[in-house]
Amino acid sequence: MQESVRELIVQFLAARLEKIQTANGFSVDATVQRAQLDVDPAGLPAAVIWDADETADREDFGGSRVTLPVRVELIGEPGTDNPSVYGNRLLRDLRMAVEVYGDELAKLAESVVYSRGEIVYPEAGKTVVAVSVVFTIVYLTAKGDPTSRPFV
Repeated sequence: MQESVRELIVQFLAARLEKIQTANGFSVDATVQRAQLDVDPAGLPAAVIWDADETADREDFGGSRVTLPVRVELIGEPGTDNPSVYGNRLLRDLRMAVEVYGDELAKLAESVVYSRGEIVYPEAGKTVVAVSVVFTIVYLTAKGDPTSRPFV
């Protein structure tokens, strides 16, 4: 079975997030999960991908131009670091990992835009910092076939 263009994009993003390792110049060594509500504290830091609603418009060629906002969270414990400094590092890590627009992603998506970012600081008595970003991805599909990209 051939995967949809959407699934291929999410798989690509997951592979990019797996690069968030200190050996690659990032601030943490992250695990990657998809649509996981309960993240095991033993698995922190963790990146979680949320691909939910998408919208589409019909194009002149009969296919669809699809807009897919993908939320990615990076969750970790700052230890002795200031939560603000730690949160900003996690935000930097997410953007550096995803905003590499190479040939492989260019074959799948028309554009990938950083749309929003937020740092959620720990509540009193808690230690976990979460960073949430949204990347807006636009891609094309052929008419009636979400697995096919027109003009490719």
